[in-house]
Amino acid sequence: MSESTDLSALKARLEDVEARQAILDAEKNAIREEILKECASLCAKFRFTARELRLPSEV
Repeated sequence: MSESTDLSALKARLEDVEARQAILDAEKNAIREEILKECASLCAKFRFTARELRLPSEV
């Protein structure tokens, strides 16, 4: 196999990995958004304070 073929194969593999990573990143962001909505809903429902949730105070 020639060096240019090796580089082409590596480039194709890298592009494939980057495409799959983009899909995973999008899925992670969607899941995170769902979690944030659920947390906000529960905080409102039970009227939790930042102190009760042990959240650091914002500066």
